[in-house]
Amino acid sequence: MNDKRWVEPDYDALERRVAIDASARGWCAGDEGPVLEVLQAAFNGWPKIEITVDPIDHLRWKMSSDPAADRQHRIVESDGEIIGVTLYQIQRLKLRGRVIRVAGGVDSCIHPDYQGKGVHTALRARRRGRARPGADAHFGLRNLGPVTSRIRERFGVKAFLIANRVEALVCALRPWPTDRMITAFEHVTLWARGNLARLRRAFRGRSHQRRAVREVSEFDGRIEAFCEEASQPFEFMVIRDRDYLNWRYADPRAGRFSIRLAEEDGRILGYAVLALSFGRGYIADLLALPGRADVVRSLLDDALTYFRAQRVGAAECWLPKRHPYREAVRAAGFLGKRWTLPLVFRLYNDEEREQGDFLRRKRARIHITAGDTDLV
Repeated sequence: MNDKRWVEPDYDALERRVAIDASARGWCAGDEGPVLEVLQAAFNGWPKIEITVDPIDHLRWKMSSDPAADRQHRIVESDGEIIGVTLYQIQRLKLRGRVIRVAGGVDSCIHPDYQGKGVHTALRARRRGRARPGADAHFGLRNLGPVTSRIRERFGVKAFLIANRVEALVCALRPWPTDRMITAFEHVTLWARGNLARLRRAFRGRSHQRRAVREVSEFDGRIEAFCEEASQPFEFMVIRDRDYLNWRYADPRAGRFSIRLAEEDGRILGYAVLALSFGRGYIADLLALPGRADVVRSLLDDALTYFRAQRVGAAECWLPKRHPYREAVRAAGFLGKRWTLPLVFRLYNDEEREQGDFLRRKRARIHITAGDTDLV
């Protein structure tokens, strides 16, 4: 993707085009209820993942990613009524030798009654290109909605697509589809290919040593040293520590997750976090010590056993196209590609932008999983 030159928009012209009197402000106490109503109306139900708590509790969990997140959220009002919202999540991220804080929009919408009046375009355009308080960079999905796509095309962007694209790989677990994750023909084909590959490996004697994997309710203090060592091969990844992992996966408000550990003599060799949502299975997170393909395979085999027990028809594993786990993931049966995630990144400080240029290379050593987004 070629970068476009940033063009300063004509803010006065945008404001003249807005058909109603609307303004944006920061988050205030008591906004949860009206914001939830807007989200559920705009998205025809919210959240889009399966949860076991009230939606407002999930909203409160999502907003607690970082104390600085409150300064990121934008509330859109008209005549004292909340008609729109943009929620942000802050994550700590490893950028080669640096630790930076990145902000990414996770939910952005205008109530259906006020859509088509130019509100979102004007308000988002005025903020575009400006640094977020408490964050050094932007990282997230590029323009999944039509409104932000039009803004991007009209004014240009400073963010760029990460070249080592993240793919959603699919493994069919049953001979018949139980979900519309992929077409029926693709499902049956993947199921047949996966079984044929397993038969070939068994015939050729290409088995691997399976490590014992157990389920835990949360991550303990050992995870800090493990993540430090396991992250060494990667130049770019969301920083994983005990607090972040337990917030993301051990909090019951987050979703339906199962934390699985591979261990040896009390040492963590790797972990996987499995997610269930409306009959779909996801490898939400996967990390192992460098060079331990056997651990990755053991975690994946355990995951597929778990999903089969939950009567899941197919499972997804999101992984960059070039990644040290790629061979093990394909050997486990993740052979089909459902979609490619358009992930973008940019540093807010123009003087530091070249520090992220390595992400334009297809062989950049990155580690991104489904749990690094809010889509599972």
